[in-house]
Amino acid sequence: MIKTLLTLLAGSLLAATVHSASLTSPLTGNFFTPGETLSFVFRLDGTPTPDSGVVAFTLRNAQGRLIDTTTLKLDDKKALSVAFDAPQEEGFYTLTAESDSGQLTACTLGVLAPANPSAKPDPSSRYGVVAHLKGMDDRHRNLMLDLIQCAGFGWLREGFLWHELEATPGVWTTARYDDLIERSLAHGICVLPVLCFGTPWAADTDAQLPPDKLRLAQPRADAWTNYVRKMLELYGDRVHAWEIWNEPNLRTFWQPELDPAGYADLSEQAAATIREIAPEDTIITAGFSPCQSYLPDAPEQAEERFVRELAARDPLPFNAIGDHPYTVFRHGVSQAETEELFLDNLANVLRGLDETVDDPDNYPLWLTEMGVSTIPRITTEMEAAGYLTTVMTIAAAQSNVERIILYNFRDVGTDPTDKEHMFGLIHHDYTPKPGYFAVRTFIDKVGEAEFTGREEFGGLVVYTFDQPDGGSTEIIWASDEPVEYALPSDVLAVTDATGCPLPVALKDGIPSLTVGALPVYLDY
Repeated sequence: MIKTLLTLLAGSLLAATVHSASLTSPLTGNFFTPGETLSFVFRLDGTPTPDSGVVAFTLRNAQGRLIDTTTLKLDDKKALSVAFDAPQEEGFYTLTAESDSGQLTACTLGVLAPANPSAKPDPSSRYGVVAHLKGMDDRHRNLMLDLIQCAGFGWLREGFLWHELEATPGVWTTARYDDLIERSLAHGICVLPVLCFGTPWAADTDAQLPPDKLRLAQPRADAWTNYVRKMLELYGDRVHAWEIWNEPNLRTFWQPELDPAGYADLSEQAAATIREIAPEDTIITAGFSPCQSYLPDAPEQAEERFVRELAARDPLPFNAIGDHPYTVFRHGVSQAETEELFLDNLANVLRGLDETVDDPDNYPLWLTEMGVSTIPRITTEMEAAGYLTTVMTIAAAQSNVERIILYNFRDVGTDPTDKEHMFGLIHHDYTPKPGYFAVRTFIDKVGEAEFTGREEFGGLVVYTFDQPDGGSTEIIWASDEPVEYALPSDVLAVTDATGCPLPVALKDGIPSLTVGALPVYLDY
């Protein structure tokens, strides 16, 4: 799709010598189109070479099924050109290089139809993503937007950082944000700006904060109102939804002390300005961190407390409630526990409406962040892909959830011990994780479908979505131990979380499938 050079490095210990091996593709991110030649250069540095000098290259799909293989002998330069015919089936693949001593290196790749250059923004789209695009160069920003569009996302959530936009009072630096808006819309993607944070010169506090924390203090009302007005003036003809701040119930984003009333004041000021200029626009509260689940001994951070303060204001300074329902995911956490915690997160944030708003159902939820980190101590990348499918299924089944926005599109770093680095659907080097194709498959199968029911039987959980064309899709998983499931006779297709076809075995003459914790799609 995008022609630049990418090298994915990995090393292995061969005999007593460390080899540095790489598989290099001419495509950034290793995303190929169906039928395109998969072209790589393999290099091996270090001596000695593998005993036989032979390297085996193996292409497999998401289920580990062998797609193609070839063996080549290293020349004196220890470099080889490797080529396969790309599969016609879109999806996630791995390419490994092995010698008689074991695996030398591996990389992930994707087969994907090109982006649609004439796509139009659709504000009714239910799905979005956080991508941190504004700091990128043009080439990488376009690559990311192509991949975001191909995944099926209709929204891009981006922080419109006041301290960058107006570092000096009255001096506005907007070029990167102007470009972000234009490129996103040109890719058919709506933008959700997060109006945040403060800017040091406007901090309304006497607290002794270091300079780098001043932007996290509550800003002066006049300066904040002017910032919000400026954003409406610059982008209000193309942007029609606005999120007010980010996670103000965390000290990471509000200094010096957490202050529900202060956040409500700030929201009132923003809402009044937005409604004066664009009364039909949607105003979303900050996405609140799920502290009632994570930090039950810190009631001052409870998201319910902040929502209750907002709901006491007249008029209400929001049209929708933001929430970040991250759930605890690690080895050993059951699907049932995941469902319980996820729904508990949603209930916690909405509880703040119960006592103060006549009809809480009038205020939908925008889940403006949710995701899973793929650091090894938490999960494998394939497990994470299944987990994303699980939480998106639960979210899409809630009638009051209006938007589902994932965090994050691309890993922000490469440290395998830092969970904040690894929330991406693609790696930091732009190569795909299984999660990219899991999300793409979910949006493709469930995006326009209507949730019609959840049931449990025989150790299975089944969510059913009816399709506009009259068919239906079931998403199933085992609530505990794997279950051998006899497939109904009218099932048309069986796929894993990434959209990869699953093998179906005959048991007593009946097509059957072993269902575990990773979700499976049944199309009828």
